[in-house]
Amino acid sequence: MDAKAIAFLIAVFSPLTAKAPVSSPPSALVITRDTGPIGVVCAVYVYLDGAYAGKVDSGKTLVLHPPVGEHTVSAHPSSLCGGNLKVAQQKMEVKADRPTKLRIRFARGGGMLIEHSAL
Repeated sequence: MDAKAIAFLIAVFSPLTAKAPVSSPPSALVITRDTGPIGVVCAVYVYLDGAYAGKVDSGKTLVLHPPVGEHTVSAHPSSLCGGNLKVAQQKMEVKADRPTKLRIRFARGGGMLIEHSAL
């Protein structure tokens, strides 16, 4: 048996005997979009640490499971929002012992906000 065949067999059968990696405790980041007449037709695109995480429509919730630690959530309004809406950002700490809850809302003055939420 040559070295390539031995390396192949090791690569194929090693995961069967290897110990499972230790995973971090589960975490949850719950992002809820407010309902209401302001911004109702606008979709909001959510990014976690600069990577696209999902879309949140009015009254809907997006649940993510990022690693425990500090993260930045940003909300980008869709082109249907019109006007001069800017990207909203919020830094927060995700902990293993309880879900981190944020809400996205449109302010009456025309801005979009991401806020911590107890609900």
